[in-house]
Amino acid sequence: MRPVKLILPGLFLLTLGAGNVGVGSFKSAEYQQVLEDLSVLDSSAVLQNASPMRRIQVAKVSADRLSARLTKAQHRRDFYNLVTFGGKCFIGLGLIFFLPGLVLCLRDRMNDSQESSGTACPISSLNGTEVLRTENTEKNTMDYKEAEINAA
Repeated sequence: MRPVKLILPGLFLLTLGAGNVGVGSFKSAEYQQVLEDLSVLDSSAVLQNASPMRRIQVAKVSADRLSARLTKAQHRRDFYNLVTFGGKCFIGLGLIFFLPGLVLCLRDRMNDSQESSGTACPISSLNGTEVLRTENTEKNTMDYKEAEINAA
């Protein structure tokens, strides 16, 4: 399996998850502040100067409006908490894809560098000449043939 097939989806999910966590945390904190502000809000100043009939109307309207705003802010805060949780799940899933892909990529690069540099180990051949034996079998046979030709 090619490591790119794991790395790219992993990076995509990590990026998506980081964005969701960032936005969700920011907006959740914002709506938490709105909830705190709404809970402190008091309409008593408006009610003090109003007539008794107006007080009843204002109190009912303001209580309904305040209740609606509180409910809406709570729902939005809960939604952004869900977005944050989803972002954390995306990050976890992204790591599940990205880390094995990274390990495979590094392993392939190490194998390629070993093959290209020919991690050679010197061995003695006939007549005391030194031959380098590599992991590539075609090169091994060529090295031995060269050693035999040089020895003859």
